[in-house]
Amino acid sequence: MKNKLITLLFCGFASVLFSQTKKPITHNDYDLWKSISDVKVSKTGKLIVYEVKTATDRGDGYLTIYDAKTAKEKTFKNGYKAQISPDEKFVYFQRKPNYETQRLERKKEVKTPKKEKDAFFVFDVSKQILIDSIFGVKNYGIPKKYGNWVAIQKAKDEKSKEKPKDTTVVIKKKWNEEGDYLLVYNVSNRVSDTVFLIDQYVFAEENPV
Repeated sequence: MKNKLITLLFCGFASVLFSQTKKPITHNDYDLWKSISDVKVSKTGKLIVYEVKTATDRGDGYLTIYDAKTAKEKTFKNGYKAQISPDEKFVYFQRKPNYETQRLERKKEVKTPKKEKDAFFVFDVSKQILIDSIFGVKNYGIPKKYGNWVAIQKAKDEKSKEKPKDTTVVIKKKWNEEGDYLLVYNVSNRVSDTVFLIDQYVFAEENPV
């Protein structure tokens, strides 16, 4: 009888102790939960690319590039919008500003033209390294079937300009400074060209060369 009483007392004490240490789930806990999204697989299945981000979109995520042939894996903080080149030699992606920067910009009500912009990166699959980066990027696109061409939409450079003391002086803007522009870039040979005053573009369905 005495042993049974001790056992009951111990179980009761353990139950009270457990209930005291149990912590309710908060929004901070939700921020720790991760989810996989935007999964892309190359034509031969050699490359698998996916994003990992928080369930609430609060906090920083990362992009994972996995080579199934070599079992090598690379991760890049805040990487997203990844695309695999048709020949599987490169992976392209953008990197967004970190969460804290975006939060402060929202808090200070920073206007869109002055917000920190994305960066664009080129990952060489065989070398397992980043071989190029371009900053101030809005978006980019690649052909679906051929080549290693990339069309990168760059945001207009917001440079502070001093106002002239004499109000009669008129500052003439160059036509190519009026808005965003397109950078057409060949990753294989590093040849590039710039096209101004462009809003939309499309790649040819088949290789024109």
